Amino acid sequence: MKKKKKVSSSDKRTIGRILKYAARYKGSLALAMVFAVLYVIATLTAPVLIGYAIDNIIDKGAVDFAAVGQLLLMTGVTVLACAVFQWLMGLFVNAVSYLTVQDIRNDIFTKFNTVPLKTIDAQPHGDLISRMINDTDNIGTGLLQGITQLFSGIVMILCTLGFMLMLNVIIALVVVVITPLSMFVAAFITRLSQRQFREQSKTQGEMSAYIEEYVGQQKLVKAFGYEEEAQQGFEEINERLRVSGQQSQFYSSLANPSTRFVNGLVTTAVCITGAVSVINGSLTVGQISAFITYANQYTKPFNEVTGVIPQLQSALAGADRVFELLDSPDQEPDPEQPAIVKSCKGQIDIEHVSFSYSPDKPLITDFALHVRAGSKIAIVGPTGCGKTTFINLLMRFYDVTGGDIKIDGQSIYDMKRDDLR
Repeated sequence: MKKKKKVSSSDKRTIGRILKYAARYKGSLALAMVFAVLYVIATLTAPVLIGYAIDNIIDKGAVDFAAVGQLLLMTGVTVLACAVFQWLMGLFVNAVSYLTVQDIRNDIFTKFNTVPLKTIDAQPHGDLISRMINDTDNIGTGLLQGITQLFSGIVMILCTLGFMLMLNVIIALVVVVITPLSMFVAAFITRLSQRQFREQSKTQGEMSAYIEEYVGQQKLVKAFGYEEEAQQGFEEINERLRVSGQQSQFYSSLANPSTRFVNGLVTTAVCITGAVSVINGSLTVGQISAFITYANQYTKPFNEVTGVIPQLQSALAGADRVFELLDSPDQEPDPEQPAIVKSCKGQIDIEHVSFSYSPDKPLITDFALHVRAGSKIAIVGPTGCGKTTFINLLMRFYDVTGGDIKIDGQSIYDMKRDDLR
């Protein structure tokens, strides 16, 4: 139980951070909300007009063609207005989604300039690119779908419920009692598939990194005859991506048909209860026709939300990876009162320096070296022994985890980076 709460809390924080970005465009969101309300009102007006038309045809001895024609004209205008309002709502939601993604990408690129080089070098560059492009694209798709369903869905549910209560309280209660089953089904399936979506997003980043590395190093691959090993490595990652993608889509695809089954039960219950009401004379045929339409409209948001669960979960998985990068600590700032470097002779003292890219894997341990000014030394060693890392430490692209580096007796950590470099 604790584990489930932790995942739920993480998702809420992620959604909250995405919405903070979207909230920068309150004007567009407000207009989208207005058009969502107008769209729902137009959508719910049409069944009433159709119901009146049915009653004009059935209840009277002779069909009032003038009244029916007028009602059909009003219905046509209402349907046209519904389409226009839906288009305008989508237009503003689309703008908010792409502006939000643009802001997130700008923040990621800015983050690349503020994090220590160690943070970037510790991760495959292809994975970082995947976070900036693929994961942010997933956020945009999920945000577009989510806001659209959120705005229109909530208004649709509330307004439809009001219309149904005005027509018949008992049938409305039947709908309200059965419908929550679809939410429970969707929530259960979402929990099953969310872990697979996170694994899929992670593996996509791993594949991007692998491809980026081997395409960029094709000369070395061919020179050392490494094609077969490279192919095997790619196939292993590709297989894991297939499995995680197939499992995530399998679990998430269960949500929509499951909720549609529950909502089908709602429609069946409405038809049976409505038929009894028509026989008893408490409802007209036109009213029950409108009620069935309202019941379908009431359950429609649940169907639509479960239909886009894969996109929403993919967006959450991508957002987790993006915010993990954005939450990386920035490099240590320069000292407030830096040492003034007027001239440099070039004497270097490395005093018991230790360094590691990760705490559990030390690379350099208690290293000491004295280099006289004007002298030349060669750094020799096998690949991975720390030669390049040593130069990066000297230039303060990386910071030591222990010890100190001095130039002419002055610690490089007392200098401004620009002065040092």
